[in-house]
Amino acid sequence: MHAKYIPIEDILTREYIGPTLRSPSPKRKNMDHRITFKIEEVLRQREQSLYWLSRTTGISYTTLWRLTKDRALGMNFATLEKMCIALECRPGDLMELDPDKKQKTKSRDIPARTSRRASSLL
Repeated sequence: MHAKYIPIEDILTREYIGPTLRSPSPKRKNMDHRITFKIEEVLRQREQSLYWLSRTTGISYTTLWRLTKDRALGMNFATLEKMCIALECRPGDLMELDPDKKQKTKSRDIPARTSRRASSLL
């Protein structure tokens, strides 16, 4: 069995992962949603750290960090509940809706959902 040689140019310009080459993943920018988390403010008031919240709730530090930096795509209600119990607060104390932040699409620009049922089946 012969070893495959990969040109140095490919290694320098791409990410080498095992036997395959792939382009590096694009860096994520801050998400563009209007709901922002105030976790750091609440923790500062209580003189606690993000690490403390992670250990107390069992939520990974990375998940909490993503929430504080607006890089999370969504949130589970169980996660929100754990945070509220640990911090003895309400969900509204941890989140706020920023009305000044622009939305990418407006609700009137989104086409109405069409029925998936074919008329021939009726």
